[in-house]
Amino acid sequence: MNVIKKVKKRAVLVGLTGGFFCGKTTVAKHLQSLGYPVLISDEIAKELMENDNTLKNKILENFGEKAYDVNGRLNKEWLAESVFGDEPDKQSSLKKLESIVHPRVIDYLVEEIERLDSSGEKLIFVESALIYEAGLEDVFDYIITIYADEEKIIERAITSGKFNKELAIKRLQSQFPISKKVEYSDFAIANNEEKEKLIEKIEWVINLIRQAHNI
Repeated sequence: MNVIKKVKKRAVLVGLTGGFFCGKTTVAKHLQSLGYPVLISDEIAKELMENDNTLKNKILENFGEKAYDVNGRLNKEWLAESVFGDEPDKQSSLKKLESIVHPRVIDYLVEEIERLDSSGEKLIFVESALIYEAGLEDVFDYIITIYADEEKIIERAITSGKFNKELAIKRLQSQFPISKKVEYSDFAIANNEEKEKLIEKIEWVINLIRQAHNI
């Protein structure tokens, strides 16, 4: 069931999605710097996974004590290694983790969207890699997909220092095809150049949306 549909709003709700190292978080942070309310799902999920005791206990029950370090912080590297890849056991683990985390994140998003809407916000953004995977596409007035060439994605992942080529490819293989996200979205923005070009493109799209709704 698409539980986020219960959200009641008057504001225009825009989803920001895309693939691994495509630039969606860069866009989200830029929009925040402009003063727009932006809910970043990864940050929300991490916060809840570390501080929501019910959620934390479910993760410990299903993934064991290695999911957290000795200080109770989420062991993101270990968890990512456990769930990302094309091996059947990892795919099964990813589905299990998502089934645990997504409902709580969605509830939080509903609460925040309604709070922002009731406070008079006219344009609200939700950044999430999993809009289509979680079946949330019908919630949004618009969906913007940020995408990039596979070679560029792998290059960025390696340059970040967090991935080698093998791990980057595994992460790509575990994701919903970016070509499908591009096909289904209202706006698709290629991010194969410098950051300034990406910012220029997203501001052009946001201006279109604002003009369409007299915001």
